Amino acid sequence: MKILMLILSIMAWTVTGNKSVSGTGDVPQGIEADYNNTYNKGQVRANDTATLTLRHLPQITVERIDVYVKSNKSSGAGVFTVTANEMVIATKSGSMMEWVGSYDNQQFHELTLFSGVQEGVSELQISLLGTDNSLYIEKYVIYYSFPPARTVILMNGSAVYDQLTQQESGAAVLLPSLPDVNEWHFVAWTTQPFYTISTKPDAWINPGPYYPSSNCTLWAVYEYLPDATTTYATNLQSGVYIYLESIQANAIAGTPDGGIMAYAGVNIHDTNQHYYIEFNATCDSATIMHENTGTYIGYKGTQLIAARSLWCVYHHEDKTAFYCVVNGKTYVLWPTIYKNDAMFAGLYSTNAVSTTTTVLLPVIQAEEPSFTCYPETGRGIENVPAEEHSVVIPLGNYEIRISNGKKTISL
Repeated sequence: MKILMLILSIMAWTVTGNKSVSGTGDVPQGIEADYNNTYNKGQVRANDTATLTLRHLPQITVERIDVYVKSNKSSGAGVFTVTANEMVIATKSGSMMEWVGSYDNQQFHELTLFSGVQEGVSELQISLLGTDNSLYIEKYVIYYSFPPARTVILMNGSAVYDQLTQQESGAAVLLPSLPDVNEWHFVAWTTQPFYTISTKPDAWINPGPYYPSSNCTLWAVYEYLPDATTTYATNLQSGVYIYLESIQANAIAGTPDGGIMAYAGVNIHDTNQHYYIEFNATCDSATIMHENTGTYIGYKGTQLIAARSLWCVYHHEDKTAFYCVVNGKTYVLWPTIYKNDAMFAGLYSTNAVSTTTTVLLPVIQAEEPSFTCYPETGRGIENVPAEEHSVVIPLGNYEIRISNGKKTISL
């Protein structure tokens, strides 16, 4: 009898096809399982391979890995390789005869590939290379434990905003979105704080579920987005716009799906509402392209489709509408259509385009973005090269330079 140390969790992956497995037992949430057999289901002949890869594991401690195999009646051999985080932690080569004392084409036998303690595993791969016909894999069984519950300290500038602790080992904590600070808009979290920089930081963690691999501290990241003007376009030219209905302040958003589009409350900073409008020379026709995805907004009949279409353009003072004529009827692209207790953007039949309340809001692109973890200091702080470990703070006619913990003042 095999005696195990403390085993908290067991997950099993049963082979169901040459590219599929089914997980049972204590399967951690959010992981991805990928299986590939170059031959047939669990069978591996000479030079065939079968590989199980588990990704996005929550830094588990692997204690043992078993595989259940059988062979042909008088042959069957191969090489098993186990890697954790792309590092080989175990290999086992030989034949079924050497492993269990006989060949067996009737019953699956438990074969231990790894026994020990491998901590911090986020990706696990178990592969078999066949060297003699044939081995058959029924399932993989992994014995593991979760790491202790982790605590995440959230910093907002120089102040502690909150402290989050996993409710149980391996669970996610929920990173919040923070309120904006004047013209600084909260965008993400990061593992290393910084003053104003013009490039997006490498460590960029979006709000939402977060699986900490250790106790850590995260800092709020803000982007400088000055409040945009609400002046609607009166002179048309090709560029990036938000297309909205001005009374309810709802805009089209995203790309066509099922003949319609989504709508959203106007937000100049929401790039899902940004469209590149290309007008012809006389500005009486145009194409519409979703800037984020490069997807054109078009129409077929009275349905919106993801294709390049030429839209007719109505424009008077600050009113602009995109419309098409189908079977002699005029349909305007409208951000808020109510139908069957639902509201969406789509094509709306009209007898008078001139009564439109739709407008174009130009999206003014900032020449250079600004990000910071310290919005209270403003934009007057700039990073100098990281290897100097320094920042420069303008102060009137002086500069304060903080380098490796030392302060100097110069004109």
